[in-house]
Amino acid sequence: MSVKIYQMITDKVLELLEAGVIPWAKSWTGAEPQNVITGREYRGINAFLLGCTGATPYWLTFNQVKKAGGIVKKGAKSMPVIFWKWLEKEDQETGEKQSHPILRYYRVFNLHDVEGIEAPEVIKHEEGEKPVPLFQCAAIIANMPHPPALYHGSAKPFYRPCEDAVYMPDFENFISAEEYYSVAFHEFGHYA
Repeated sequence: MSVKIYQMITDKVLELLEAGVIPWAKSWTGAEPQNVITGREYRGINAFLLGCTGATPYWLTFNQVKKAGGIVKKGAKSMPVIFWKWLEKEDQETGEKQSHPILRYYRVFNLHDVEGIEAPEVIKHEEGEKPVPLFQCAAIIANMPHPPALYHGSAKPFYRPCEDAVYMPDFENFISAEEYYSVAFHEFGHYA
């Protein structure tokens, strides 16, 4: 079981790298991945994996969606979340307590793929000077023929083909204007 989980995580990281995404590098700030129901932030490999995907930093299991009165959108894809802890058992022959690790995974959906549940407001981090828009770069986006819709406020940038839309973190959450436009042009490149 644990070998299967390790392989699943390795495959996901390789898939991101092959798609041109360096999952541990980002040039914007925003909320960390967390469970929308409990408010707990994901840690370790879960924060890493969930931070690589999704329109919002908010995630929940299918059962949490159902219990909260929401509906998972048709075609939505879930992500694995790893759970592990030490389990103490008493040896039946010797009576000694022994610790054994237990490793499981659950699947969670991004709140963007759920209807009927409202997202908490994304907290924006204030860090240093705000970037200043670059006129020439903004003009390229503004003058694109038949451009996809552009939405700001997401936890990470991505292009969603089924909506023909580019989602971006807010401009002021980038470390520089150059980084913003570099990421934006990359995402618009998926549309082309």
